[in-house]
Amino acid sequence: MEEDNLPRIRDVPVKKRHELFIKKLRLCSGSLETIIPIDTKLKTLKELLDYVPSLDSLPDDVVQLIKEMVAANIFRPFPSRSAHVSDINYETDELYDPEIKRPLVEESWFFLRYVYQFLRYVVDAGLLRDDQTEDSFVETLLNIALDADDQREAISVTFVLTSFWKKFTQKRRLIWRTVQHILSRFVSESHLYITSAVCPLLSFANDRIREYRVPLVAENRMFLERVLIPMHKINSYSIYSVCLSQCMLAFLAMDSELDNLMIRGIFSGRQRPLRSACEIELLDELKSLMTHTPLGRITPSNAELVFRRIAKCLTSLHAQVVTKALNILKWPRFILFAKQRKQVSVPIIIPALENVGNQFLWENDVRELAARVRERSYNENDADWQFETTTKRRKR
Repeated sequence: MEEDNLPRIRDVPVKKRHELFIKKLRLCSGSLETIIPIDTKLKTLKELLDYVPSLDSLPDDVVQLIKEMVAANIFRPFPSRSAHVSDINYETDELYDPEIKRPLVEESWFFLRYVYQFLRYVVDAGLLRDDQTEDSFVETLLNIALDADDQREAISVTFVLTSFWKKFTQKRRLIWRTVQHILSRFVSESHLYITSAVCPLLSFANDRIREYRVPLVAENRMFLERVLIPMHKINSYSIYSVCLSQCMLAFLAMDSELDNLMIRGIFSGRQRPLRSACEIELLDELKSLMTHTPLGRITPSNAELVFRRIAKCLTSLHAQVVTKALNILKWPRFILFAKQRKQVSVPIIIPALENVGNQFLWENDVRELAARVRERSYNENDADWQFETTTKRRKR
């Protein structure tokens, strides 16, 4: 075939390289089956990636060809989302084929990765500028971060996102709005998507949140209330919990009075139980929030939510969740918090502690830890607890 006989760009005279470069861009813009064989396309993409660092600038017609080549390969229809929750492995963050029970992978990734690398380079090198790029091109590409079934492609899109943000300064508002929309879409339809790109997107969001001006405007608070807080109630929460926690703390650093809103939003209105890994990460985030929040400012209703959540974790069937809850209970700052609110904490926490020994008869470590916490931190002989505990027993 003619495309197989094309010479390498670097093997022809300098005057003819531009024409050959354009021809090879057009070759890679076609579909695999109808234009060029797969191996030829792969070889051509590698050659383009190798040649483009030698370019200092590109005319508008070549820039248009580059966008067409990227769009022809990356902007493709994705399968309709009909996956059930059980088709996503939340431990490995892979979307499974419900029939063969194997991770779904993008069959064309072996050459798509070179398209993404090529795009990143032309953006980072300034060969593709923001005034040459349509808004629709940026939005369509970034949304692939959520639509892609293959983890590798989803993460590659987030790399391109970083390049866009650094170079496309005139489109930063569009980029940030698109990222917010992607995360919002994930919240509303989380059972349909893998979360590979969520943590990089949250890391990106964390940087943007720290650039907010105070006082926060309604739009920024809305992002916290409608996107970040609901993300704590998703079954894949444990995969991106660290990045999400950083975003929450960033908001808290901007406005310290958001603490009660966060606690109420995270621990109230839960519709279904989370996986044990999520419960553990949630307790870690509770500890992080309480570390950065004056204990006296937590409202009584939110304090009760916290105590009930800890008590519920003590009744978990997973020893790791119970152990994490016990470690929170013996944390000096939490003990101080419980003593300050002892009229609420004692009727909730102490009965839950007493039941741990009966529940985990086969877990000696858990029973011993519960006994130590009960004896050292929540002992009814301690004057700080005696009155409330005695009153509670009289009521029985």
